[in-house]
Parts: sequence; structure tokens; C-alpha cells
Amino acid sequence: MSTSVSCSLSTLRSVIHYSPSLVVIQKVIINYEEFFRWLLKAGMILSGDLLYQIDYYIMSKIINQSSIKNPLTVLKSWLQEAIESELQPNPNSMALATVNSKGEPNVRMLLCKEINTEQGYIIFFTNYNSVKGIEIKDNSKSSAVFHWDKLGYQVRIKGKIIQSPNEESDEYFASRPLGSQIGAWASNQSSPVKDRQALDHQFNETLDQFEIEDDSMSTIGKKIPRPSNWGGYHFWTDEVELWKNRKDRLHDRLHFKRDLSIHDNRVEATNNWIITRLQP
Repeated sequence: MSTSVSCSLSTLRSVIHYSPSLVVIQKVIINYEEFFRWLLKAGMILSGDLLYQIDYYIMSKIINQSSIKNPLTVLKSWLQEAIESELQPNPNSMALATVNSKGEPNVRMLLCKEINTEQGYIIFFTNYNSVKGIEIKDNSKSSAVFHWDKLGYQVRIKGKIIQSPNEESDEYFASRPLGSQIGAWASNQSSPVKDRQALDHQFNETLDQFEIEDDSMSTIGKKIPRPSNWGGYHFWTDEVELWKNRKDRLHDRLHFKRDLSIHDNRVEATNNWIITRLQP
């Protein structure tokens, strides 16, 4: 049981059962975010009204906390909660939207690999020659959304995207499973392919290129260099919206905006976020 809960499991059950009020629960719970994570794992269910009261109290408390000055810290904590709850498949997935040269939008799911809360960017990896890579090169402005419906959280972000340093991409590529490394070399992402057999042939040719036997794909220690057309991106945020599910569809929406400029991959960003509450 979490050390953030200052009473035993049996005591907490009794408090919730016999004194189901926010005032009483406040006396035995120290950290409300940890409490909710614990409730999910313990499989305990609160009444709708009480759950709403506690949930509203938590959001009000977050608004007044110093960490809310940086919305990326909330994004990171919500992502961690989604991971620990084990209720949300692929909790680090996000929908990334870009536009092509005609101004037509494209959106796809990918995985967020890191959130840099101090500087305000997230990291993802892909093929630089893919459709999204080409569109990012032509227009670095982008938007993305994280949505955890099981927890009632959503985060929308806007900003500009630049390539990660080579060292960072090399380090992450080296940490990937060998099969994924081979796949990055074998696939010309987003390009047409005749059929599945042709794609498998490309994969087998790549195995031969690096002198790897098919049955040794799990070989530990085999080193393959990162292809130059594959690597990471830093998604620098200048707008973030935190959304939290609420009763009667009166959801909480907090919008954050800061100054951000990028020239020749040189980033200038302030940590002074302007906060605006939006109507649902």
C-alpha cells in the first residue's frame, strides 16, 4: 500500500463505508493523486457523488500547485498514472498531426518516448523519409493529442518539431530489439511495395547485409548502426491544453501558452506559461 495513505487498508475501507464524505477522507489521505492510483489497484469503488467531490478537489489543488506553472509536469504525471494503472493499452501513444505542401492534414498514432519537463518538449522516433518526416521538414508546426479515456484525461499540444541530436538517436536506436533495428533498415516507410512477399524479401536482404541468421534474431550484443534516415524528433511545445472529465459534461479545460521561437534548430523558449481556463 502506498506510503501516501496514512491509514491501514481496513481503516480506509471503514472510513469510506461509514463516513463517505470528502471532509472525513481528507483527514486520512495525504496525497490524493496517489490515493486514486491506489484505489484503481485495490479495485475499490466510491459513490458517484463522492468520487466527483474528491476528483474536483484534486483538480482544484493541482491548479494551485507550483507545478501547474509547467503543464508538461502534469502531462508526465498523467502518463505515469496511465502506465501504473495498467488500464490503458499503449499509454504512451499519441496522435500526431502534420500538414503537406497543399495544406492538407495528416494524422497518425505513434509513441512518445520521453517528456522533457524542464525545457518543454517531447521525444519520438521515426523514419525521416516517411510522409510525416517530409511534412515536418516542409512545415515544422504540428499538434498532437494524448487521450486516456479510462482515466478521464486528455492533453493537446501545439508547437514546432526539430530533429534530435544524432547522439540521442544513436543511443535510442541501440536500445531497440534487433528485429526492430533490422526493420528500420529494411522498410522504406510510406513508399509503395508490391506485396507482403516483397517486403519480407527486403527484410531478408537486410539480414544478409548484416550477416545475421534468421534464427539468431534475439542474439544479444549484435550491433547494427543507425540508418541515417531514421532518428528522433523534439516536439517543442508552445501551447498545451489539459482536459479532465467532469460530471454533466462540465469538463475542466486549462490552456497554457508561452513564447517559443526556433531558427536553424536554435530554440528560444520561456518557462512563463500563461494560463487560461476554457469553457467545456
